[in-house]
This record gives sequence, structure tokens and C-alpha cells, in this order.
Amino acid sequence: MAKMNDVGWSPVHHAAFKNHLTLVTRLIESSAYENLEKKTDDGLQNTPLLLAVACGSQPMVQLLVSHGADVTYVNLGRQGVIEICALYGYINLVKYFIHFHNKNLHVYKKLIVLLEHDSEVAVNGACFIISKLINLSEDQEAVCHLNHLVDEGLVFQLVDVLKKNLSEHIKFQTLNLLKHILWNKNVRRKVVEVDGFQVLVSLVLSGSKLLLPVVMSCICEVVTDKDFAEDHLATVLPAMYKLASSLVQDRQDDVVQSTLKVLDLLASASWICKDSIGKEAGLLGVLVKLSKVCQTNSLLLVWSDAIGSISEGNLSNQNMFLSENVGTVLHQMLKSHNRDVQISAVKTLYRLYYT
Repeated sequence: MAKMNDVGWSPVHHAAFKNHLTLVTRLIESSAYENLEKKTDDGLQNTPLLLAVACGSQPMVQLLVSHGADVTYVNLGRQGVIEICALYGYINLVKYFIHFHNKNLHVYKKLIVLLEHDSEVAVNGACFIISKLINLSEDQEAVCHLNHLVDEGLVFQLVDVLKKNLSEHIKFQTLNLLKHILWNKNVRRKVVEVDGFQVLVSLVLSGSKLLLPVVMSCICEVVTDKDFAEDHLATVLPAMYKLASSLVQDRQDDVVQSTLKVLDLLASASWICKDSIGKEAGLLGVLVKLSKVCQTNSLLLVWSDAIGSISEGNLSNQNMFLSENVGTVLHQMLKSHNRDVQISAVKTLYRLYYT
């Protein structure tokens, strides 16, 4: 809603905005309900209900709705109750309107439409409300909200936001939301259907340090599904080579970890994936060099797992790794004071030499 300006407001508008419950009741009933839908005499023509929503008062909203206020009314700024809730972050009011079950209100659809908006404020508000609705979790109510949102086109619109010329902040919020719903197989399928995977890879190549960690987390979630892994090798492997090469020079621990995890997942998906990784020119050599930036035990474990998965049962990959002196790195890991690192090195050496 535009900056609040009370010029053109009648007493019922002031009372609704200031949460004067008793006064609003008296003004409505004494006017034979004419005040219930009375519009402000200004450029927006807000009703008392829209003003109650704008101030975030659920008791006032419930009072007006109980008297029959029109929850579907949209002002001249094309804002109804849901749009205003999203603008101000009123998640409890959004849930109230969802549970109100008005078939003409279309709460989920309105949230998706906000994602189409050119205004970053609108997109950010929609992302915030949707994130709160799905609670970034997998409980029953959150899953119900997610299913409705996906049915209304959530995945397509999130991917579309990532394609637009919007700020990194907005894209970060969008990616973070996407990351937290990719546990759902239907969401992963729709990401692939709308060419979202290609969009994610393009963001990897953009080189944004803000976006890269969350982009890689999203890619990890998609390639956990073996049904999708083989179909995207030609897209993802060149990007992983370029990214891994840059990480050798410019270390980012969280991105190093997710890069190794992606390659580990791909190699574990199928023989075709594993063979393709080995055939990506220069990739295995860069992976060996990445060991130098794996300065923590946790990173060494992820690195070792990736080397093991890529080499296991593939003679060509094993020979290429050995020619890059990966054995030297693994033998150094055997000297570590950390038992988990030692055990991981033993397992990877076995996969490298004896499978």
C-alpha cells in the first residue's frame, strides 16, 4: 500500500486503522452497515477492512469479516487483503484468510501473481510469506501449503524470477526458498520441466559470491534424484570444471564442499555419469588440485568421498587419478591425527586400486 495518508478518510476508516473495535462496531451498526464497505475519498479507495489489514490487527479484521466485509475487494492500487499482507509481512493474517476458505479469494494464486511483479518489494514480500507458510519444513500443514502453491505455479515463477534483471538480494531470497522446497520430488521434477536446472547452472557461471553457495545447494538437491542426473551431464559438467578451477585459486569452503558433493552424487547415480565425469577434459586433474584447499577435516572427507565415487569400478578414471598423483594425497591423509580422515583415506584407496 502507498504511504498512508488519511486525507479523505471518514471516522470509520480512522477507527478501523487505529483498532478501535467498539467504535467500529457502533459506526457500522448505526449506519445500517453502509460504513462497512465505505471507501476512502482518495486515490486508493480503501475499505475499512483493507485499512485494518494494513495496520495488522487481526481482531479488527475478524470483527469486520464477521459483519460481512468483502474480503475480495481490491483497491485502485490493485491491492487486496493478501497483497497488503505480503507487503507488510503479516503471515498470521494470511493464514487467517486461508482458513477462512473463501473460494473467491484465491490466496495461493495471489501470492504467485506477486512473484510475477516487476517491483522487488512485491517479490520480496511474496517470498517472505511463502517461506513462512511452508515453514521451511516438512510438517503436514507446511506440505499442504506447498502442494497448493506448486499447483498454482510456484516453481515456474521462482525460476522466472531468477531469469529477470533483479537485484542479487531478491535472487538470493528466491534461491533460498527454492532450496528449502527441493526435498519434494514433484518440485524437483517441475524445476527440470521449466528448464530451471539450466538457469541454476547459468547462475553458477555468473560468478556471484553471494548467490553461489545457495545455487550449489539447489543443484545438489536436484542431482540427488538419479532420474534427472544423466539428462543434465552436458550442462552441469563444464560448469563444475570451471567452478572447481576457480576454487583452486579463490577458496570458498562452502562452495568447495557443494561442488565435490555434486560430483559425488553424479558419480553415484550411474555408470554413464561416472564415465562422463572422467571424459570431461581436465576435470579429474582439477579435483586432485582441490585437495590443497581442503584445509579442514570435514572438507577432506567430502573430497575423499568424491574421489572414491568417481574412481570406483572405472579403470579409466582410476588411471587418470593415479597419473595426477592422487595416491600421494591419500597417503598423506593416512598420517592425519583424525581417525575419520584416516578411515576415509583407506576406503578411497581401496576403491581406487581394488574395484
